[in-house]
Amino acid sequence: MLGSFLAKKFIQVMLFIFVCEQIVTMIYRYLLVPLLTNVMMVKDIQAGGEALTSSLRLLITPLWRILADSVPFFIAKPLGNYIEYHPAASIHAPDFIQQYGLTMVKLYDMTILVLLLLQLILAILPYVAAGWWYIHCISVKMRELREEDARVKAEFDRRRNLLFSDITHDIKTPITSIVGYSKAMTDGLVADPEKQQDYLRTIYSKSLRISELITMLFEFVKLDSDGFQLHKEPLDLAELVRENVIILLEDFDEKNIDLDIDIPEEVCMVQADRIQMSRVVTNLLTNAIRYISTGHMVLVKMEIRKKQETTEYVIYVADDGLPIEEEFAKTIFSPFSRSDAARQTTSGGSGLGLSIAHKVAELHDGELTLDLQYGQGYEKAFVLKVPAWEENVDEA
Repeated sequence: MLGSFLAKKFIQVMLFIFVCEQIVTMIYRYLLVPLLTNVMMVKDIQAGGEALTSSLRLLITPLWRILADSVPFFIAKPLGNYIEYHPAASIHAPDFIQQYGLTMVKLYDMTILVLLLLQLILAILPYVAAGWWYIHCISVKMRELREEDARVKAEFDRRRNLLFSDITHDIKTPITSIVGYSKAMTDGLVADPEKQQDYLRTIYSKSLRISELITMLFEFVKLDSDGFQLHKEPLDLAELVRENVIILLEDFDEKNIDLDIDIPEEVCMVQADRIQMSRVVTNLLTNAIRYISTGHMVLVKMEIRKKQETTEYVIYVADDGLPIEEEFAKTIFSPFSRSDAARQTTSGGSGLGLSIAHKVAELHDGELTLDLQYGQGYEKAFVLKVPAWEENVDEA
């Protein structure tokens, strides 16, 4: 972004200098040179012209020789060439100066010097103006970038603090239950064996919840770490989806959820990390199992979309459960994002599964979105898009 900005401004500066040089050259060629030609005479050295001769020769000849390469329009080539190739000649005041005395000689000399200095100023001014404008633009851009960095940092700090707050809340709640139940059993306040078993089951389930939260948090942080790398390999995405559905079939059956599977039989090759891509599919399926009620339906569908030069695979995980509010849908892929109903239940997830799935999809140059109006008898659908593996492109 900064590089393109600097390149654009540099081109603008070069164009500005080029246009100004052409304008200065025209002023010099059609205004200054005729003016100098009219007020100056080039002839053999004569008495009375030594003042002008000494001053102008000292100014014109050295400057013309030194600056001819860098500022070719600064000194008139006709005048310079004449002095160069006619060493016996010199520039001096016209005859009328002898009639008006030394004062007119000085005035005449000063006029010529002013004209030459004016030309020098006109020659240097575009560079000065362009340099000032370029530095000003860079200063403004750097200030904008610093302000943007400050906004990003402030947003990062806000999200980080919110993340810590959610972690503290989600870990503290089950720990409080574990401490309370274990304290009651340790103090002998629970004598009924059946009630003891209930307490132990609660402690066990709360411990599993903490373990799940820590595991998911570890995976989420690992995806954001600098050293994390995907181990991509060619794999059949359709087969990977089928494998993960089979693994969770028992969970669907336990909750009496009807599962509709529509996966193409043909091979759908992608370049992906098998473990991470399996985690995406598993998280989407687990999310459906966790948040829909018994007796509902879940659709797992995969489509092959062929475009002009590319192919992508689209996976749908849809259900006919409760709709998701549009406001909550905007942040559903943010870490620890859960609806109020999910926070109030003990079976609710950590709020990291969809965030991890979304991040992994991006790392695979894919996309995970939520369709709130999927239709076809379903209320909503999570849509995962993954680009196909173009073997000839990767080998090239």
